[in-house]
Amino acid sequence: MKHSYNKLSETYIPIALRRQVIERAQNCCEYCLMGQDDRSIDFAIDHVIAEKHGGETAEPNLCLSCYWCNSYKGSDLSSVDWTAGGQIVPLFNPRQQTWTEHFRLDGARIQPLTSTGRVTVYLLRLNADERLDERDLLLALGSYPCLPLTSDKALFAQVCGIGEKLVNYHLMLSFDAIALGLMSSKLMFEDIP
Repeated sequence: MKHSYNKLSETYIPIALRRQVIERAQNCCEYCLMGQDDRSIDFAIDHVIAEKHGGETAEPNLCLSCYWCNSYKGSDLSSVDWTAGGQIVPLFNPRQQTWTEHFRLDGARIQPLTSTGRVTVYLLRLNADERLDERDLLLALGSYPCLPLTSDKALFAQVCGIGEKLVNYHLMLSFDAIALGLMSSKLMFEDIP
């Protein structure tokens, strides 16, 4: 008698398709807005709808996901929203939904705005202490949210829930923090014989 089994990911994702997904996401996790350059572990190409649920390995079903978001999401499609009477609610789908409709940044904290936002924040542990600590540090360095997002000041203001004047101030501080970081690392290397 033959037994079959399903692996978590059955299909190889070609390099060209990987590049397309990464470029579309501008090198940012599409769930938590972390930049791939700020992580030591490469991001994953996530099947929004897992293959075991019939999801295809095609551009409309793929997104860029950091290690933590990808690990916590797994093959899940939904979770229970206990604040809405225990309803089963689909997770955020970066291919069909807009981040700012379901979430807002409050400093390093990702605030859910909808039931979908609540279950995604909960299931992906987006506000776990260690994740908030990491984002706080990156925020202070001007690296969070993911830098390509900051090129669109209106979108950045919407994500952060702040006005455009504060966006300009944040960008100025970000560039100052980056410059200070470069200066301090240069000083450290100059001390090495």
